[in-house]
Amino acid sequence: MIFIRNGPRFLFVRTRDRTRLEQFAGSRFGAMHYSFEDALGRSQENTTLLFLTPPGIEKTQVSDAESIMLVPASSSVLLAAFFQDGLVSEVENVHLGPGFIIMRVVGEGTAVVEEIRSRYGGTPTGMEEAIAAGEADDTVVSLSEKPINRVLDTTDLLYPQILVRRPAHELYRELRNEGAHLITQSLDRKQWYELRINIYDAAGKYEQHYERLVRVLSDLNMGMILGESWTKDHALALLSVVAYQVRLFTFAEPTEVKRVLMALEADDQGKRFVDMDLYYRNRKISKSDKGVRLAKGQGKKDLRRELLGRLTPEAVRELRDIEAGLHA
Repeated sequence: MIFIRNGPRFLFVRTRDRTRLEQFAGSRFGAMHYSFEDALGRSQENTTLLFLTPPGIEKTQVSDAESIMLVPASSSVLLAAFFQDGLVSEVENVHLGPGFIIMRVVGEGTAVVEEIRSRYGGTPTGMEEAIAAGEADDTVVSLSEKPINRVLDTTDLLYPQILVRRPAHELYRELRNEGAHLITQSLDRKQWYELRINIYDAAGKYEQHYERLVRVLSDLNMGMILGESWTKDHALALLSVVAYQVRLFTFAEPTEVKRVLMALEADDQGKRFVDMDLYYRNRKISKSDKGVRLAKGQGKKDLRRELLGRLTPEAVRELRDIEAGLHA
């Protein structure tokens, strides 16, 4: 499960020949022009937001940029390419902005903001303000309640950002070690759940259904699998069946996990092709429980569409590939 990852690096280049640098970044790296919000929303780890600004500015900031490009390369690789291709004469000065770290939280993240502020002396502020105030050895920490193992839109980042006067590599190492503690701080009940998922398939295609389950849990960044084994599930009184059991450690409410499992029990047409039962503290979570039961008029197809809408396109393709084998 991913609690923390790096974001892009911010590189401000003061130049007299903006067009030449734009053309170079585009042809050499496939860099594209965007607004600041769109560039940030499309960025990933090991990418660079390149801000091309006029010369003569003492300390550049986002609003000074005449052009903003998203470069699918690290800032060091981009700068080396400028030198290697003889573009040094076009660069008056370079300003490397603060590092950028994204952390996963649950809910609004107020407790985590306060924890980082008090522990590291962080300053809560807006994104552009943090970039303007930060130096190369500072770090902007941004929180999101969305899974961070994917590209995040700017609307997925919670306000405020936290500017910490620590180098990104040092802060990343410390926050990574404290990840479980910090995400626990953001939980309303300050607790994690150990759940048991029992998979039963009359057709015996347990491996495929296990792959489906793991792919979805991984894409949703929903928890950690602690173990798995064969077990007996008492489906009816005086009747037990063999099931494959997965133990999940998660911060997600059992009711949320149950709805995911219900969505995985059916195909696109709503036809049920597997049973996935959920247990918490030796109690079976029912589809009629509060927070689980469907609204009037809803069915398994609606849950299925809801789940697919939460997954990345890559995860949806992989899920459908696995399911194609189930129907073969």
